[in-house]
Amino acid sequence: MTAVFDFVPVWTVILGAGIFFYVLLDGFDLGVGMLYGFAPDAVSRNIAMNAIAPVWDGNETWLVLGSVGLLAAFLSLIPYIGVVLALLPPLLLALVQPDYKHVAPFVIIAVTVVVVHFVAINLLTPKLVGRRVKLNALTVTMAMLFWGWFWGGIGLILAVPITAAIKAVCDNIQALKPYSAWMGEG
Repeated sequence: MTAVFDFVPVWTVILGAGIFFYVLLDGFDLGVGMLYGFAPDAVSRNIAMNAIAPVWDGNETWLVLGSVGLLAAFLSLIPYIGVVLALLPPLLLALVQPDYKHVAPFVIIAVTVVVVHFVAINLLTPKLVGRRVKLNALTVTMAMLFWGWFWGGIGLILAVPITAAIKAVCDNIQALKPYSAWMGEG
């Protein structure tokens, strides 16, 4: 009896993936088809289809693409292999597209994900995060490299707060003020 409860997360993932792909492949009938029986005649059904179908398709698209985007974003946080794992959700979504019969769309998707990941991690994150905590971009980059190497994923998450705390200590100790100036923005 306890073995069933041990597999709850596995069954949740399997069921969630099944529902996800069902909605992805046949979601139009799921949403609009349920309302189809409530229309009394063909004209009402036609009006209902034309009014509800675009809204349903928009919600379905947002649900699928939003969940794929969030999954890719969380996977990209994994050190060392994050960008490779972040490629999987959009490429798997592209596999079920009937129009993608050549390799070009897959190459475009892969290049886009890698370029966005590179720009976000190497250029935007150090600049934007450093500005908020009064650390320069070089300090943030070096801190993320060091703490990521030292503690892995947790180190990447804690790199900026730890470095900001070290800078705060250096700000308040006279002998360490040169280090604080080196770590700061100006």
